[in-house]
Order: sequence, then structure tokens, then C-alpha cells
Amino acid sequence: MAEAAVKIFEREGDALEREVLDRVHLARMTFNDRNLEREVLQLFVRQAELLMQRIHGSEPAAIATLAHILNGSAAGIGAGPQRLYGHAACWGGGPGLRGAAPR
Repeated sequence: MAEAAVKIFEREGDALEREVLDRVHLARMTFNDRNLEREVLQLFVRQAELLMQRIHGSEPAAIATLAHILNGSAAGIGAGPQRLYGHAACWGGGPGLRGAAPR
């Protein structure tokens, strides 16, 4: 999955990338170092996979904490809640995502 995320990141002009990832933010956070950008994205994908595994089957309080961690990590790479929720709605994300974007 990490390789797929990096391939999406590398495709210039890709609509998915423009909607979900703020490349200007990511470049600023990685000092315009493309190798560092790739490494940061790979780390994010791995962390997201681990957090999602932990979320499944967890109690509501743990889910809230894990979701908060994931949300913060996403914002750190330029994929904040508005971008993620907007993208999920465009792609028909489940009822739990539609209209759930923070205002």
C-alpha cells in the first residue's frame, strides 16, 4: 500500500493528489526535498495502516484517540480533515463520512 501512495504522490497533475494532498504544505514541511517527501509519505501510510488495524475492534474511547492521532498525522503531511472528507464524499465514502467534515 505504501508504494501505491507514493506512486499517486509522484503523478503530476493527478486529480486525486490535488484534492487530498496539499503539495505546497508537504514541500514546505520537508524543505522541498523530494526524497524526504517520499519518506514522510511512506511513514504516514505505514502509521495509518497500523492505526486502522487498531481502530477495528477497539472501544469507542480508544477509537476517538486513535482517530485523533491519525487526523493530526494527516494534517502534518497536508491532508487535513477538509481535504480528506471532501475527497471521501466525492468518491462516495460511507455514510459515516458524508457530511462529517468539521466546519
